[in-house]
Amino acid sequence: MSIADRRNSLRKSSIGIDSIRKSITSLGEGLVAIGSKSRELLKQTRETNQFRNNLIRKDNIFFRRRQENI
Repeated sequence: MSIADRRNSLRKSSIGIDSIRKSITSLGEGLVAIGSKSRELLKQTRETNQFRNNLIRKDNIFFRRRQENI
């Protein structure tokens, strides 16, 4: 194997390794973004559920008050 062939082989290998590194970095960034979005979604879901539970609780109170007035 000549020196030129070795250099070409090393260059191709280096390009391949660099491509893998970029892909892994991109994957890591994507996973971080997914984690952030899922935390945000969880927070919004909790707030919505608390709001609905509060409305249901208030509906029960208002219903009892109406029953008492009748």
